[in-house]
Amino acid sequence: MTALNPYGRPIIRWLASLGSVWLMTSACVSTSDVKAMQRIKKVAIIGFSATAKSNDPSLKYIIRARHTGEALYALVGVRLRQQKKWDVLPANAVRRNDEYKAFYKKYTSHLLTAGIRASGVLAPIESFNLSTKNRRTLLKALGVDALVEVGFIIAKNEVASRVGADLAMASAHISLDVYIRAKDDSIWHVASLPTRTQLPLPAAFASSCKTPEERALAIAVNSAMTAVFEDKDAAATKAGPPS
Repeated sequence: MTALNPYGRPIIRWLASLGSVWLMTSACVSTSDVKAMQRIKKVAIIGFSATAKSNDPSLKYIIRARHTGEALYALVGVRLRQQKKWDVLPANAVRRNDEYKAFYKKYTSHLLTAGIRASGVLAPIESFNLSTKNRRTLLKALGVDALVEVGFIIAKNEVASRVGADLAMASAHISLDVYIRAKDDSIWHVASLPTRTQLPLPAAFASSCKTPEERALAIAVNSAMTAVFEDKDAAATKAGPPS
C-alpha cells in the first residue's frame, strides 16, 4: 500500500473507516490478538497526534498548546510501560532513525497542520500509508517487536463541577493500532473508545504542565489511555483495521 499525498486511496479508505467510528462517538471498536500481544517486549510509537473534534474557539485554544506534543507522546509511552510492561523507545530514537526519517519525509503532509504533533513524528493519518513491507523495515531498523500508532480526538466538556476545573475542560476518544512482523493487520485495534472517567495526573507529570490547557489535555489523554487498558471488549478476539 503506497500513497504520496494525503488524498491517495489509503488515506481515503482510512478516512472512510473513521467516518463510521471516530466521528460517531456512539460507535466503538476494540479488539486484540492476546497471544500475539503477550510476545511483545519492545515497541516504538511511530504515529501520534491529538486533534480537536469541533471548531469551538475555546477548544481550539486548548489544542493550540502545540509544545505539549512531546509531553503527550511521552505520556503515552509511560502508560504503555506501566500497563503492558513494554520497553518503549523514546521519541528521539524514533525520529533520528534513518529509515524512519526516510518514511517521514515521504509521507508527512504539510497540509495536516491542525492539532498537536510530536516533532518529526508522523500523524496516524500519515503512518497509515505505510505498507506491510514498510512496517517490517521499520521493525528491523528500530529493533522493536511492534509498532504503535495512536491518535486522540479532543472534545470540550461542559463544566460539571468546580472541583478541579481543568478536569472538566476536555475529554478524548482514542484510536490505537499495534503492528508486528508476523501479521499484516493490526493485532490491537481500538477506534473511538471514549474516556469513561477523567483521572488526575500522576504528581510528577502534573507538575510539568505549565498551564491549565496543558493539564486539561494531559488529563484527557491519560484518561483515554486508562479506558483502553480497562476496556473489557479487548479481551481475546483477533484484530484488524476497519474495512
